Amino acid sequence: MKAKKMKKLLDDLLKNLINHISPANLVKEKVKVDGNTLVINDKKYDIKDKKIYIVGSGKASVYMAKGLIEILGEKLAGGLIISNFPYQLEKIDVLVGSHPYPDTKSVNATKKLIDYLSSLDKDDFVIYLLSGGTSALLELPTDEISINELNEITKKLMNLGLTINELNSIRKKLSQVKGGKLLKFIKSETVVLVLSDVVNDKLEFIGSAPLYPSNENTSKILKKYNLNKVLTENLYNLLQTNEKVKLSTPDHHIIGSNKEALTFAKKYLEKSGIKTIVITSYYQKDAETLGALFAGIYKNILFDGFPSKKPVAVIAGGESTVNVTGSGKGGRNQHLVLSFLNSIECFEKNSLFFSFGTDGIDGPTDAAGAFIDYKVYEKVKKADLDMEQCLINSDSYNFFREVNGLIKTGPTGTNVCDITCLLVL
Repeated sequence: MKAKKMKKLLDDLLKNLINHISPANLVKEKVKVDGNTLVINDKKYDIKDKKIYIVGSGKASVYMAKGLIEILGEKLAGGLIISNFPYQLEKIDVLVGSHPYPDTKSVNATKKLIDYLSSLDKDDFVIYLLSGGTSALLELPTDEISINELNEITKKLMNLGLTINELNSIRKKLSQVKGGKLLKFIKSETVVLVLSDVVNDKLEFIGSAPLYPSNENTSKILKKYNLNKVLTENLYNLLQTNEKVKLSTPDHHIIGSNKEALTFAKKYLEKSGIKTIVITSYYQKDAETLGALFAGIYKNILFDGFPSKKPVAVIAGGESTVNVTGSGKGGRNQHLVLSFLNSIECFEKNSLFFSFGTDGIDGPTDAAGAFIDYKVYEKVKKADLDMEQCLINSDSYNFFREVNGLIKTGPTGTNVCDITCLLVL
């Protein structure tokens, strides 16, 4: 297969995958109204004579709401959502917070959301839409820390390579709304629709769990990353306390996840006649290590026919991390692909390797990720670029920009972690 056709296969796969995991489509697939009954993932709720309100937060919340508005129709009484961009929705106000780091916009929007939830009656019915980005968009810090201080700490922790679960554990301790604390302001019956951007789909970590009470012990995280050198003594001591949130947990329904994206990608590739192996939806480790691992799988396929002879596709999902060591520009998916490239000695014409963030945003860049086909590989060899130095300088974006290996989808409006795929045809 020529490089041009390999690139078309990549483009078609991404286009169809993003459409499948669009929040509106997922909501319409998983949520139904049957007379006076609301059905979510086969669980039924009595909504007779109930005023239904849509409330939510996250990068996908607006598009989740679009699908839900179609389903509810006249049964919808109103709503309020915090998003990372302005949008007009029927009967629902959209407030704009800050992402990927919280600031005063997030705080002001959160205060309005709290007031809105507090104003609803106990006989009302709330459908809360929760998706990735909520950790930054929905924020009201504890009295011990200002939003500017929290912002700076979040940046430092991200650059240290904390996993999303570790980062969210710390965020919950420093917030008045995370870790189930938002429930203090709700008296209405509530259900939560969740678009999972967290490995394992653990509800205590998705969006820092505003409606899922959890009691985190962050002591191990503090020691693991030597955070006594990063945090003030007061904050370090605060993070070692074990506050217990004693509130009843509303039903949470996961309507989309990385597993669903991988399942679709597998079916799509197999319809194209390509045997496909899904190895995990749980990867979380260092992007550089994962890139080298995929390079090892590539060599096995080429030289040993293991775990399968070609043609074959090997796909995985999760969310890797990067310990930023330089002043370059990049994202975890671009870094992963560059590590793969740095770990191989040859790249065959009928091969393709890519990794991308399903939200279309990979780190602080305008790329979703990066790819290598034979055409890109030839450009790399001619350009004589220093891959090792680009990895050290965390400069994967500029590397792939030079060889036309960036994946640019634009923001997709969804987020179910990352997808990595190796094709050997």
